[in-house]
Amino acid sequence: TLTWVDGITYSASNDTATYTLTNSVGCDSVVTLDLTINTSPTVDLGNDTILCSGTTIDLNAGNGFIYLWQDGTNDSILTASSSGAYSVTITDGNGCIDSDT
Repeated sequence: TLTWVDGITYSASNDTATYTLTNSVGCDSVVTLDLTINTSPTVDLGNDTILCSGTTIDLNAGNGFIYLWQDGTNDSILTASSSGAYSVTITDGNGCIDSDT
């Protein structure tokens, strides 16, 4: 959300709000709000699980993002083969981020 100079809080994209500023000698300036609110990406690696010895599990962070796993890899899928916490941060084309462990 964004509270703009007109005192209204906008929670959706808006390109129609205008506000007129008048100085002490009567000169006007019109300011127009061109606000784009992007939906934040979400990533969910699923519930915690038990990994049996000698097996693997694929952790899938979804499609269409830039990925950064805790081990520095950047594929959408990480194959886990040992116990531990695995985390990923995703970034969409607008620079919005989300993460999960």
